Amino acid sequence: MRALSALGVVEVRHGGGAYVSALDASHLLGPLNFFLTLSEVSVEKLYDARRLIEGEICALAAKRVTKADLEHLEALTAQQEELTVYAEEYLKLDSQFHERLGEISDNPFLARAQQSLNILGIEFRLQVARTKDTPRRSIADHRSILSALKDRDPEKARSAMIAHMNRVYSSTITSAD
Repeated sequence: MRALSALGVVEVRHGGGAYVSALDASHLLGPLNFFLTLSEVSVEKLYDARRLIEGEICALAAKRVTKADLEHLEALTAQQEELTVYAEEYLKLDSQFHERLGEISDNPFLARAQQSLNILGIEFRLQVARTKDTPRRSIADHRSILSALKDRDPEKARSAMIAHMNRVYSSTITSAD
C-alpha cells in the first residue's frame, strides 16, 4: 500500500482506509521521469520510442485530419510563436499540439503512449525550451508537419515528425553537455 501511495495510485487516509486516486499519468510516471534524468542512454531510448510512435501517429493523422483539426493545430502553433520566451507555457502548447495529433490519429493506444512519453521527457524539454533557438526550430518543424497533414500525405507526415523528433533529441542531448 505504501508503494502504491508513493506512486499516487491510492490515497491512504489514516483511520479512513485506502482509496484509488484519479490515475493521472504524470503522477504514475514521476519515478520513471526521475530515473530518466539520471541516464543519458534512457534519453536516447525515449526518443527512439517517440520517433516510432509519433511518426505513426502523424501518418495516421494525415489520413484522418479535417479542416477543423488543421485550424486547431494552426492556432496552437501561432500561440506557440507568441510564447517562445515563456518555456512552461510554450511547452504546454507543444504538448497540446502532439496530443491533438494523437486524437486525430484515432488510435487511443498510440495516443496514450505518446502522452506518457511526452510526460517522461518534459524535464529535458523544459531545459531545452529555455534556449533562444530551440522553440523557433520546433515551431518550424510543426509547420512542416502541418504542411504534410494539409497534403494528406502519410509518408511525408511521418518523415516530418521523425525529423522533428531527431531535432528535439539532438537539442536535448546538446543542452545536457
